[in-house]
Amino acid sequence: PNILNVFTNDTLNNIAVNPAEVTLITVIPNNNLILNSDGSVDVLPGTPQGIYELTYQICENAVPGNCDQAVVSITVALPRMANSAPNLFRTINCDDTVFSVNPLLTVTINDQPVSIDKVTIKLIAGINSSITLDDTGSVNIANGLPVGNYKLLYQVCEKLNPDNCITGFITITVQDINKPVFAQLPEPKTISCDEPVVFEPAIATDTCSSVTLTHEDVTVLGSCPGSSTITRTWTATDASGN
Repeated sequence: PNILNVFTNDTLNNIAVNPAEVTLITVIPNNNLILNSDGSVDVLPGTPQGIYELTYQICENAVPGNCDQAVVSITVALPRMANSAPNLFRTINCDDTVFSVNPLLTVTINDQPVSIDKVTIKLIAGINSSITLDDTGSVNIANGLPVGNYKLLYQVCEKLNPDNCITGFITITVQDINKPVFAQLPEPKTISCDEPVVFEPAIATDTCSSVTLTHEDVTVLGSCPGSSTITRTWTATDASGN
């Protein structure tokens, strides 16, 4: 957009310049600035922060040799980045692999929402090989992440001005709410009274941790001497007490 007009403080014969009476000539151009014939100066969109100068010459149309030279200088300021929620918290179960948390949704540049194509996002601390943050801001978890708290420090930087960055934290609480599952139980069997009582082991699995197996036996005497029924009840318990 038009930032300023070089005719604002230029005069011809001590009278404000009439653009129709003069010609503007760019002497030393600048790739980020455009000097228009009406004296206005445009800064090209996408210009990084910095100071940009353009040297121009203004000449009287009636007397072409009557010229003066000047420099226009424009400072492009660093866009203001802000994070309205620098601390994000999510609780997931240990078998979750992707969950919804996008730090970009709380970051603004000059009070405007961030466009993903304008910034980069990465983890800079608390990095875990089982946790990744993709370039869209989605967090991905490898299956079986141990129960616990994981605090990640992320950074969002403007592509146009790579040093213009902002940081925040994502705290992930991994919990285990799933009960273990019995994959196999011994089949009932009948033995002679003089045989030793041997139970085959049960097998149980859990999505989040190892499983501890315990059991209790209840014996009910039969109607015949020496006969009985022994019932073993298995309990599978994971590391979180499920």
